[in-house]
Amino acid sequence: MHTERPILFSDSMVRALLDGSKTQTRRVMKPQPRLEGNQWHWREYEWNSGKRHPVDVYDFNPNLAPFGSLYGSLKPCPYGKPGDKLWVREAWRWASSEHDIAPAIFKVRTVDAEHRTRWKSAIHMPRSICRILLEITHVRVERLWGITEADALAEGMASMMRGCTRYDGEATDLFIDVWEKLHGPGSWSVNPWVWVIQFKKAIPDREGMA
Repeated sequence: MHTERPILFSDSMVRALLDGSKTQTRRVMKPQPRLEGNQWHWREYEWNSGKRHPVDVYDFNPNLAPFGSLYGSLKPCPYGKPGDKLWVREAWRWASSEHDIAPAIFKVRTVDAEHRTRWKSAIHMPRSICRILLEITHVRVERLWGITEADALAEGMASMMRGCTRYDGEATDLFIDVWEKLHGPGSWSVNPWVWVIQFKKAIPDREGMA
């Protein structure tokens, strides 16, 4: 059975989705596996009386397909499995404030200099106005530093590098800068475990909502 889940993207990544250059996204695994001795483990917790208590520990094997149960040594990917859909949340506003089913206008690809209404946060975008739907094609687990040049291009850096000479053709250098802007200074050096989610567009962009 396939499901749908929301996913947030920044303005630059929405542009890359729209032009077709972004077909991957990396999301930090939560909680992070921990190295204990020579083995990586998941340490599960539960909340009781306002405090977090360890419940159990499971072996972590990043080579296993991450679609089964926790007892299969790898947590299921919270974004879904191949065949599942992701509906994209992006910065937006209602075209008319009179009724909440009015057509929406999106920040990306919009010339709206005369409209003084602030853009609404992507996290508040309802499913009913979604214009970009993605279908997951593959999920894997790796350390952040495992990204290749081809992966960085598939992360949307190809779109961002057009007309940019600063990175001398190295998409991974640009990806590092983008990652640190999104996750904070020093976040690249931590080299966290990440979900690598590959996808394709499930439907074309909705007409009249660009």
